[in-house]
Amino acid sequence: MRSLEEVLGSATKASENEDLRRLLKTILPKVSEKVYEVLKRYPYIEDLAEEVSRIKRYSIENLEGLLKQAMDSVVRVG
Repeated sequence: MRSLEEVLGSATKASENEDLRRLLKTILPKVSEKVYEVLKRYPYIEDLAEEVSRIKRYSIENLEGLLKQAMDSVVRVG
């Protein structure tokens, strides 16, 4: 896994790339429009995304216990 400094360095370098900036300026409005269209057509996706975020937060907050539970299960099953 990359360190935060490496990620920030890559992001800074990318932000200075004029070709990339032009490309993003062209693509982002189109992508945003498509995202809104999909969310309008399938509104339940937002609820699913919220549920995924809730489960992710719970998992991170309880990682140690969940790992112990998984390891105990692996040992028990063999």
